[in-house]
Amino acid sequence: MYFNRFLLVRYTLAIFFFANFFWALLSWGSPVGYFAAVLVLLALAPIFEMFKMYGKTKPEYRFTKFYFWLQWVITSVMLVLSFTSFSFIYPFLNSEMMASRAIGFGISAFGFLMATLVVRRIGQIDHGTDKQFQRIQYFETKYRLHV
Repeated sequence: MYFNRFLLVRYTLAIFFFANFFWALLSWGSPVGYFAAVLVLLALAPIFEMFKMYGKTKPEYRFTKFYFWLQWVITSVMLVLSFTSFSFIYPFLNSEMMASRAIGFGISAFGFLMATLVVRRIGQIDHGTDKQFQRIQYFETKYRLHV
């Protein structure tokens, strides 16, 4: 039950890992492609942390917090730069077509939304205010379990 507190974090981590991988693959050769490759490598530590915390009641997720704060900052910058430097961020999309700009902005907005939700969820987990933790406490109190 403790592991389920991190469902949003785990699935969003997988989404960002593969999104950054394909962003690096499609942008390889440009500075943005190398930057995306660094994000892929940085995601390996949180992935390892997610595997390591299975079965623990007091999880440690220091790298995961750092990674999602970094991802939030990057997606925030991407959201702003999608209006000013579109071809720098998305060199694989045609910057002249309005549909390409809309797709690029949509990708940036979705990434920003997901990173914001995860940063918020990590804050709730840190403070013990998430609903899953309240369910765990209720269950442990009701059945007199002391883990």
